[in-house]
Amino acid sequence: MADDLYGPWQYGALWPVLGALLVVAVLGWFGYLFWSTRAVPATAQPTPMHGRGLAELKQAHLAQLHAVGVEHAAGRLPERDAYQRLSAIVRTFAFAASGVPAHTMSLADLKRHHPGVLPAAIEQLYPVEFSAPEPGTDTTDGRGSAADVPGAVALAAGVVGGWR
Repeated sequence: MADDLYGPWQYGALWPVLGALLVVAVLGWFGYLFWSTRAVPATAQPTPMHGRGLAELKQAHLAQLHAVGVEHAAGRLPERDAYQRLSAIVRTFAFAASGVPAHTMSLADLKRHHPGVLPAAIEQLYPVEFSAPEPGTDTTDGRGSAADVPGAVALAAGVVGGWR
């Protein structure tokens, strides 16, 4: 009868080592997720552009604004699309010229972090930019008057041209 009994089965050292490596890998993954998704405090202020670089940037964006006005006047660009493009061009210019991420900020964020002409201009573009176009009707600016694309182009050009 004693011959039928066996002693406890001995596991090799490989299994505890693999288990420990798996635990370390899972903890490392969670650590990576935590450190890679946390908010990074803004320690350095964006540096604005000056001189020739700013002048060239202004000219390029003013040309884009003019092209939007020409496309709309030719009937190839609806009012709402024109307003959306104008807003995108002005926001992209502000980001390139100052480093302020205006192209990703909401209007409330723009007003809070970059008060002045930029949020005021974007606010004037908002009603038509976000209006729901109805088939067969003119887009309005939310106050009942027809959208004025040439006026919006002039407004956006004023922001870009007057940037310092």
